[in-house]
Amino acid sequence: MGFEGTSAVSKKLDWLDYTRFVAAVAVMLFHYLANGPRNGKTGETADFGWAGAVAEYGYLGVDVFFIVSGFVILFSAIGRRADEFAVSRAVRLWATFAVCMTLTALAKNLWGLPGDHVGLLRYLANLSMVPEWLGQRPVDGIYWSLAVELVFYGAVFIILALGQMHRVRGILAAWVALLLLVRIAQGLWSLPPPPLFGHYFDLFAAGCTLALIRRTGWDPLLATLLIVSSGLAAHGAFLRAAIHAGEGRPIVPLVAAAIVLVTLLPFLLFMKRGPSLPAARDAGRITYPLYLLHAHIGYIVLRQLHWPPQLEAPLVAGLAILAAWLVYRLFEEPTEAFRRKAADLLIGWPVRKLLRIKPARPEG
Repeated sequence: MGFEGTSAVSKKLDWLDYTRFVAAVAVMLFHYLANGPRNGKTGETADFGWAGAVAEYGYLGVDVFFIVSGFVILFSAIGRRADEFAVSRAVRLWATFAVCMTLTALAKNLWGLPGDHVGLLRYLANLSMVPEWLGQRPVDGIYWSLAVELVFYGAVFIILALGQMHRVRGILAAWVALLLLVRIAQGLWSLPPPPLFGHYFDLFAAGCTLALIRRTGWDPLLATLLIVSSGLAAHGAFLRAAIHAGEGRPIVPLVAAAIVLVTLLPFLLFMKRGPSLPAARDAGRITYPLYLLHAHIGYIVLRQLHWPPQLEAPLVAGLAILAAWLVYRLFEEPTEAFRRKAADLLIGWPVRKLLRIKPARPEG
């Protein structure tokens, strides 16, 4: 979910790592200060005042992830082979997901609520990252966004596999045009959107457009695509917020739409070069494990504590960030070379054989 480090794009984009980290923290605070207390997941109903009111909009951190993903994934995919893209996605996503999902499953089985035991079949289905496609419940509800990401990755992989990345401008233009037509059709006839055309994919499209602008500069086509895709993204955020408000959540749809549009500003302001920021790489790398670990494990810890909620939530948030850092330092970093070799053997080699791709020869 926009979890690729900026090294895949440029070392000049420290702000992008900070953006991803802030988005993950926003989602975490939404769960700890708003969604959790409101739904009884943290054990007590608590009023966090203005902090809770602001945290209600933290769910939009996922929207930010999707914009970042569109930007980084397309930018880094240009010039890559299909097998290289598939390997890079597997290295970045699967093993860390398996570790964090396993920790969450253990926590739920030991201290979770009755009726939410994670059995073997459910656990194995979750290892796919898309358990609902296999008829099983996710170990953590936040995994829904991973399925959306994987659909987008699949589309990029197909473009690479067919050797059509040189036509990416035309493909993006057609996609944005179809997104607009689908949105109009939904408004007129309430039709369910087909894959790649739901309300979240306009966020990916906006990110993809920004990636092309960064690569080739502004031109009338890309400017038009950015206006349309960002408008659709804001409209989608408005529609989702309106549904949430109708369910009784204290959010204003116009504010939600504005937040999505404001998210685009750093991309425009720092399109070529941004400020150098401290610890940007670490901030970016802990984003993924933080997103995966914080929700249900955080709820479990919050239910066990019996302190004032205003003390519990910051403490558990800090512990979640520490846990994410430990996963990065103790697992991701030491095993990266091994995971890359394994992914190349299990994924890269079959893709090369299937597509008859010749591996790049080392220089020298």
